[in-house]
Amino acid sequence: MEKSASFSLLFQHLAARQYLATVSGAEHAWQAKISDKIVAEFIANNDNPEASPLLEIPISEWADNDTIELYFIYNSSTF
Repeated sequence: MEKSASFSLLFQHLAARQYLATVSGAEHAWQAKISDKIVAEFIANNDNPEASPLLEIPISEWADNDTIELYFIYNSSTF
């Protein structure tokens, strides 16, 4: 992926490969985090994250020594 690519492009790529598990119900969410910052939130089984200006920031701006530690955190409907 190009250094100028945004998280929007990355998440489109992951959605095409069905990266995030689908879960029954509608009141759960996945959060994509870098350090303590939530860069995206996926509500229910939506492959597209909720709108956020952070999605358009180039991924390279989040990198530390050309590395990004992106975590997906699942929040159940009882969270």
